[in-house]
Amino acid sequence: MKDLRFGMFVTSRQSWGEIRKQTQECERLGFHSMWFADAILQRGPRLESWTLLSALAPVTERIRLGSLVLCNSFRNPALVAKMSATLDVVSGGRLEFGVGAGGHEAEYRAYGYEFPDARTRIRQLEEGVKIIRMMWTEEHPTYEGEYFSIRDANCEPRPVQKPYPPITIGGGGEKFLLRVVAQYADRCNLGGSPETCQRKLETLKGHCTTVGRDYDGIEKSLFSHVHLGKDEDSLRKDMRSIYDMSKLSEPFEAWYRLNRREMIAGTADECIGSIREFERIGFTFFILRSYQTPSVGWIRQIHEQIIECI
Repeated sequence: MKDLRFGMFVTSRQSWGEIRKQTQECERLGFHSMWFADAILQRGPRLESWTLLSALAPVTERIRLGSLVLCNSFRNPALVAKMSATLDVVSGGRLEFGVGAGGHEAEYRAYGYEFPDARTRIRQLEEGVKIIRMMWTEEHPTYEGEYFSIRDANCEPRPVQKPYPPITIGGGGEKFLLRVVAQYADRCNLGGSPETCQRKLETLKGHCTTVGRDYDGIEKSLFSHVHLGKDEDSLRKDMRSIYDMSKLSEPFEAWYRLNRREMIAGTADECIGSIREFERIGFTFFILRSYQTPSVGWIRQIHEQIIECI
């Protein structure tokens, strides 16, 4: 088995001061990376992810900084190539470039973006990643696509990381999205139960065969909630307090049995067992998140009781 790596995802619906403290604590504890969502429409204040990553670069030294994931539709990919190259330079080569096709229609509508169908968004993602990689690696790239184009698009300075920062593509659409992952991603990011993830990885393997890509050359990362509980009863009680049970379309116990497999939850030993189960089907990278607003204390607890014991 390969060595496991762990990143931390925290919500940007916190103050800058709290996010900075949490990121610096993750760096002190030895987490591989810190990740933020590219969400722009939420109730209450929320910091914009790319600006946040840029602000964290000078107040950290080792921890890697990632987007989980940038919405390809929100920014022109040529500009994203320039922005990301700059962030990789100013962070000393610590950028984790995560990108996806987007899917939250309300955000698109609220901010004035067109919301094309899923297949179109995936084709746009494919063109966007092509352009970004070209601009990171070629001197004067030109590309004419159906949705995006560049002409003699210089991007200097280029990223510190060679040949370019690792590309994580998030999403599990089996017919089209995972084919883009097979062609362009260095890391495939999935969520869900072990059974769901295993099926999607088998689909990814098939796409890799079709496009001539080494399946084992793509790192597999799991994006998962983590919840420590002293026993199953306390975990059920916590889930009832966290979620609005009035919005469930089914009895709580049915919902709980289904979702229990989609989280790393339970006692510390059970959480470690869940991680090992995902490891057995091919995951070597875990991006962890809290059900609620995280704290420095929660981050320490996860590190001490789970990560240090693996």
